[in-house]
Amino acid sequence: MKGLLFLLLGFILVSVCGASPSGNQMRVGFAGYPTSNLYYLGFDDYSEAVTSLVLEPLVRLNSDTLAPEPGLAETFSANRENTRFEFKLDSKAKFSDDSAVTPEDVLFTWSILKSSVPNIQAYASLFIDFGDCQVSKDKIIFNSKKPIPLGATLFSQFYVLSKKHFSHGTFTKDFNERFIGSGPYVFDQVKWGHSISLNKNPRYWGRDLPTNKGKYFLNRIEFHTQSDPSLLFQMLIKHEIDYLYFLSAKSWAIDTLHPLFQNGSIQKLEVRNQIPFGMAGIAWNLRKPLFQDKRVRKALALLFDRKRLIRDFFYEQYQPTTGVAAYGSEYHHPNNRPVAFDPVQAGTLLKEAGWVLNSKKVLERNGIPFSFEILTGNPPAAKYLALYQEDLRKSGIQAFIKVVDWGTYLKLRNQGQFDALDFSRNRDPFMTDLDMTWKGSGAQDPQSGNITGFSNTEVDNLLEALHKASAPEERKNLVKKLDKLIAEDFPIAFSWEPKSQRIAFWNEYTFNGRGYHNYSKWNQLFNEWHGKQQKDH
Repeated sequence: MKGLLFLLLGFILVSVCGASPSGNQMRVGFAGYPTSNLYYLGFDDYSEAVTSLVLEPLVRLNSDTLAPEPGLAETFSANRENTRFEFKLDSKAKFSDDSAVTPEDVLFTWSILKSSVPNIQAYASLFIDFGDCQVSKDKIIFNSKKPIPLGATLFSQFYVLSKKHFSHGTFTKDFNERFIGSGPYVFDQVKWGHSISLNKNPRYWGRDLPTNKGKYFLNRIEFHTQSDPSLLFQMLIKHEIDYLYFLSAKSWAIDTLHPLFQNGSIQKLEVRNQIPFGMAGIAWNLRKPLFQDKRVRKALALLFDRKRLIRDFFYEQYQPTTGVAAYGSEYHHPNNRPVAFDPVQAGTLLKEAGWVLNSKKVLERNGIPFSFEILTGNPPAAKYLALYQEDLRKSGIQAFIKVVDWGTYLKLRNQGQFDALDFSRNRDPFMTDLDMTWKGSGAQDPQSGNITGFSNTEVDNLLEALHKASAPEERKNLVKKLDKLIAEDFPIAFSWEPKSQRIAFWNEYTFNGRGYHNYSKWNQLFNEWHGKQQKDH
């Protein structure tokens, strides 16, 4: 009887809320709004989702192998030393205004990456080792004084900008909402901070490319933002969105018992592939005297009870993170293990560092109490941070939790105005972005991507060696060393990473096989889906 009531409730909800306006469109839920819809400036999952549909890169990556394939460039090659890379643009390539994509557009994009444009440094660091870009009528050449082991693969991140379009206006101000590109979709409506609507580009030049076979069926894609996870889930239940990536393990375990899931109206998809999940934890601002002693940082990591939090908050759907490389990655150092909860060892380290308990049971040194603030832009994080706060208090440390909106969080983070930070950052499958976060030259500039202010000469030397390494096995061994060395310096109290990408979608879409590939990301895997009623491309 109870099951029958659930099914009836599900039927009523579908009837009241209505179906998706069109089987040829998809409405995707975002848990945050991009700081810019342009990936060069936003550099997050949300801006990547938008940019990758509107702009076209020089090359694309195979979703199963990550091998480079033709994009805007129909052919590409490298010399034996991997220091010279040549591309030839496809003569059919056009922007959505029907103007041709030319080598001059590539050169213009290069000039932006090599400029001092604010907020672009993190993205530009991907191409830091390239010295120049030369163009002629029919080819483009990039040169480097150092070998680039990944070669053309990096140029899957080289989204070509229209010189005609982007040269009119201020780059950091006039293209945050919308811009033209050469990709399969164009902007329709942008309600800043709320939603982004894209329509299929009727002039898309690359629709028949072999690399695009089976992609971009949807006539319209909308991205809708709601930072409150409970409200975002309600948007899914009310059928105001069709596709949702679950950030909350609790919501995935509990909320999906809803009758609409039970009767099959909404489907669950656990994506277990080779995509490395983001690196997360509590990041210390090493520019502050309080966190400059490694013994203190290690003690703070020892007081972070990951095992308990994974059990109580994440329903065992997460596993501990041990360093900059994902736990299951080929780059993970085998000696890196999760830091166990150990208040006794933490107390010993703090005593060695000169911290002693005063009469109020608060640690102090030279009359100054051990006190700091943890900044987060994710309100639900305050719940598990409160448990960490309590464990710190038991050891004599005063921690205060500061919850701010996402925009304020990004501003304070990028200005280095924090003590500790509830932190996460995407991991590159090739581990090519380590300079961005860990190179000492960026330690004094939080906008460089070196959020913690980390500086370690041995790490810098390994990063330099990594740039010169060309053999895959050599690169792997160097990254393993970096993984171990950075973890042992405790710049972050590393926390946890999901075991899968958790996705729910209304049962109005179809796809081939399991619906994803070895390297499909949640913000792009729906590119190969289409409505069940849709018959054509």
